[in-house]
Amino acid sequence: MQKRNKILMGTISALLCLVLISSCCLSGIYAKFVKSSSAEATILLKKWGIEVDTGTDIASSYTADNGKVVVSSTVTMGANEGLMAPGTGGYLAYFRITGNPEFNYKIDFNGAISIGDGFKASSGLIRDENGDAIEYFPIQLRYVVYDVLSNGDLTEVTSLTSDQFCVQRTDKQDNQHYFNDGALENIAELTTVMNSSTDMGINKALDEFYQAPNTSIDRIYAIEWKWLYHYDTEEEVAAGKTENNRETTAEGNYQTRELDTTLGEAITKNPELFNITLNMSVTVEQLNRAATYKLFYENDVRKIEFGSYPQTDVTTTKGEALKELVGTNYSTWTSYGYNTGDMRYTDVTLDNGEKYRGVYFTKERNDEQAVNNYNTDSVYWFKYEPIVWTILDRNVESGEVLILSDMIIDSQPYQSGEVPSGLYKNNYEYSTIRTWLNEIFYNTAFNDLQKQVIITTEVVNDAVSADLSDNTYVCANTNDNVFLLSVTECKNYFKSSSNRFKVPTDYAFSQGSWKATESFTPKFPQYWGNGYWWLRSPSAKGNEYAAVVMHSGVINNDEVLLFEDGVVPALWIKL
Repeated sequence: MQKRNKILMGTISALLCLVLISSCCLSGIYAKFVKSSSAEATILLKKWGIEVDTGTDIASSYTADNGKVVVSSTVTMGANEGLMAPGTGGYLAYFRITGNPEFNYKIDFNGAISIGDGFKASSGLIRDENGDAIEYFPIQLRYVVYDVLSNGDLTEVTSLTSDQFCVQRTDKQDNQHYFNDGALENIAELTTVMNSSTDMGINKALDEFYQAPNTSIDRIYAIEWKWLYHYDTEEEVAAGKTENNRETTAEGNYQTRELDTTLGEAITKNPELFNITLNMSVTVEQLNRAATYKLFYENDVRKIEFGSYPQTDVTTTKGEALKELVGTNYSTWTSYGYNTGDMRYTDVTLDNGEKYRGVYFTKERNDEQAVNNYNTDSVYWFKYEPIVWTILDRNVESGEVLILSDMIIDSQPYQSGEVPSGLYKNNYEYSTIRTWLNEIFYNTAFNDLQKQVIITTEVVNDAVSADLSDNTYVCANTNDNVFLLSVTECKNYFKSSSNRFKVPTDYAFSQGSWKATESFTPKFPQYWGNGYWWLRSPSAKGNEYAAVVMHSGVINNDEVLLFEDGVVPALWIKL
């Protein structure tokens, strides 16, 4: 294996056509395609950081558009190049992916195999023992994946490397030639399977690298071909595997050996008729306009931008323009489904990618909406912005981190519906706030790619997590994508009450979130603007109370039906 790896690396060094791909889709500006010579071509799209190298002496075309680069090529391998004969093999084509991308991307392979006329029955060059012309293609293929080590050696990734593809051939006597379990029926099927995401398809291997930012890669994907040399061993003869009794073996059978001999003679006489052509393209596509997340420090605290949610009120600057886009038929807007008041919303995405939410209501949800200057029969607009989170915890081995929103992003009651008979209203498992977090918030804040890095977490809801002396109000553990902190978690991650201060966003105020004002706490300006935010733990005060963090950072309790307490989501993600 190591010798073959060295040969492959040497072949790569000699034959690579380099395509350098980099991108910064945020700018929307792409550099021009520059072709410097027939053997080298370069596409530059700033700051993507991925290289795609395609092997063999290859005629390629390149396209780049909207975060996608396609490298297309045609590779022909034939006997006139001295490459095909029984017992030979090599690499039909390969490509190498290297880099440390700044953006999420995926790679797709698409290939179509065709064979020369010499292999086909129509040429009459290959005939069975009855003299009938047959189509016979003894080449086996597989894709093999290698990781390139720091010293340049290759190590095969066996979990991503396929079994051999081969094509079954049957003569008029129903004798099957050169086949194994799962042999394919024709060349068209060979093409389909090669492109698929099944165990034999190369796109399954490529799916393993569904890349997130700052994940390095140096991998070679090769399409390997082999023409096994068949012979009639003494063991085969002794086992009765003769021309008249054609049981198959892993290496073929007597008739296959005869066909290989006939094919070899035909190739010698008519080399121009025998070839394999692979039309292939390798597509590298940026999956979204911005990175899945952005890491940064703020006052020496590790932060992350992840997902987006309506936050800042832009009614005075964007309201009129947005109203012109959507009109004033508010009855067509989506209802929030709140039990109190008729509140509706609509989301609008502009051509430049900016997204806004309009809010309209005919009846106040609670008194705080008016206090926050959000009144009935008016439309308010909020801009979707990245959610900023603080990293609270980290699993170094798995790369998973626990994150908590820096702001109160919405205002929701802990419980606004009926709980099953025999359960308390502060049961987190059956709370409406848990449902809202894992359905409404989850699907609003995160796109499909971001959801892939969110870890479904077993959330502990026992008495220890709630800092309670008994199990009266606790519930079973839950499996959640998004959750609230428990009392114990809040105390452990925030030793000081001042570190628990949370300010509602403009959007949370529109939903009825409460905030401390100067008149409410005149002697404590450090509390002004702070809101209450829910913890998932029940309170010992009674079955209608759950824990909250107050404007002062002190952990207390509040009635589960209140609308003015805010939501500060938490979740685990894999970086």
